[in-house]
Amino acid sequence: MHTLRSLLTRFRAVTLVAALAVAPAIAVSAAPAADAATAHVPTRVRAMNYAKHQLGDPYRFGAAGPNAFDCSGLTMRAYKAVGRNIGGHSATAQYRTAKAKHHLRSFKHVLRGDILFYGTPSNVYHVAMYVGGGKMIEAPHEGARVRIVKVRKGDLLPNVANL
Repeated sequence: MHTLRSLLTRFRAVTLVAALAVAPAIAVSAAPAADAATAHVPTRVRAMNYAKHQLGDPYRFGAAGPNAFDCSGLTMRAYKAVGRNIGGHSATAQYRTAKAKHHLRSFKHVLRGDILFYGTPSNVYHVAMYVGGGKMIEAPHEGARVRIVKVRKGDLLPNVANL
């Protein structure tokens, strides 16, 4: 038994030395795999991650970054950063685009990165992004900063955009 354990220890040591000798080549060839791993993350989650990096940025009406945002500017810029056009710099336009592209689904099936709409279908006055756990990220109003808060139910439209 002791001989077997000794052989296993030597085998592990040789394997480790071989792995360390090859490690630089693996590191160079593994770089594209990181991009491939990112490709498997849904677009909506990558957009949400972009929005999270804006936490603390000030609200400014009509702003779409890089250092200040209004509500639709934040969602528009987050999705633009991951290669998606979600309908322009207006909450109503973003809702209409999602509806026209058949990207709306019930709020009861909301996923991280989905867009939440407030108002009525003909007059959407606010947009935010679901981050999970009953919370959303938003650029709320003048004098506030991009923040994560609980999803407000008042005026929340029953459909979210799954982009």
